[in-house]
Amino acid sequence: MGAEVNILLTCAGRRVELVRRFRSALRALSLRGRVVCCDIDLSAPALAFADAAERAPRIDCGTYPEAIAEIARKHAASVVVPTIDTELMALAEARERIREASGARVAVSSPECVAICRDKFETARFLEANGLSFPRVFSGEALHASDLPFPLFVKPRDGSSSIGAFAARDRRELDFFLSYVRNPLVQELVEGAEFSVDAFLDFDSRIVSVVPRRRLAVRGGEILKGRIDMNATVIAETRRLLAALRPVAAVTVQGFLKDDGRFLFTEVNPRFGGGAPMSIDAGADSCKWLCQLAAGMPLSPAAVRDGAAFSRFDDSVEVTGGTGRSGAREEA
Repeated sequence: MGAEVNILLTCAGRRVELVRRFRSALRALSLRGRVVCCDIDLSAPALAFADAAERAPRIDCGTYPEAIAEIARKHAASVVVPTIDTELMALAEARERIREASGARVAVSSPECVAICRDKFETARFLEANGLSFPRVFSGEALHASDLPFPLFVKPRDGSSSIGAFAARDRRELDFFLSYVRNPLVQELVEGAEFSVDAFLDFDSRIVSVVPRRRLAVRGGEILKGRIDMNATVIAETRRLLAALRPVAAVTVQGFLKDDGRFLFTEVNPRFGGGAPMSIDAGADSCKWLCQLAAGMPLSPAAVRDGAAFSRFDDSVEVTGGTGRSGAREEA
């Protein structure tokens, strides 16, 4: 057996697929190690499939990074893997402190990168400054023009998972959603083939892999059915974005490929997307690469199975007592 690599997934929630992929990666690399999960709720399903489970405090408690550092230290974690948007900035700002306190490297981008991605207005400004296409944004006086090109799309500037996102078909609906949605951003409503792009970069922001997948069916903002589509335009535009933004580790990009051949970016999420296991199973094994980086091993990119199609499903696991352990751990 090789070196020991322990992975800590924070806010693990329903990320059972990700737990399984990390455990599979450790076995494939002959690395000794465990996958540890933490969450504010010990009945979160991912904790039942982890090798160890810990309760984490609220992200806004004021000492969240310190709590994550202590969990990482306790379990000798090699890498801390954030999974939800709302924790990214806290961990990005504290990533060096966490490493000093625990020895674990946090797989999170710089605070500057996270700030751009977490504010969709700043994302649009960044895209414009770097010559990248995105849906037209309406703000200020432009929102009061009589010739607005309805339908429009209203969403929170710092939202995620399509929560609080609505299509406004006319002025009446727009005015309502502007008052209803917290901190709203208004964009043109884009039509075209919807893509999520799973990218992975090393800790020096060198691009390892870019894998587009078509979003064929979506529920609650998360993909249910998808197909790998190695579209040259989507890949090239995403590489341009990544070279300018310089994130690290896993990144999920969303956008639309229009009939005129343009790819319009709608969101950039510097973390594992919910559908990332599709790209992992198609050959872009970002969990394996993260384990290799943690172990000081050279990366081993593989060919991606273009056209591979996937369908996700729900499952149940017993969490009686809310201990985070249920005997659910299996060989995946």
